[in-house]
Amino acid sequence: MPAHRPRPPALDFYLSNARLNRRSYKVRVVLDRKELQLVKSWEPRRLPRLRPGRHHLSIDLLDRRALKVPGALNRTDRTFSAP
Repeated sequence: MPAHRPRPPALDFYLSNARLNRRSYKVRVVLDRKELQLVKSWEPRRLPRLRPGRHHLSIDLLDRRALKVPGALNRTDRTFSAP
């Protein structure tokens, strides 16, 4: 019987009072100190090729000029484990 490979974890978030697209807001995702491609549409994304163990994820809301939007609640940091 072949071993079952677990699906990669998904990145999903809730954004209020802002629209994501190329001309307005975007989301920067940093996974284990490596910046991923800017998120320009609101849909879940898989995080492939994660090694088993603990990982750190940071999410920032950026304006149309790719500058961090000011505010105390802008940055979200999470630590999670992958099987």
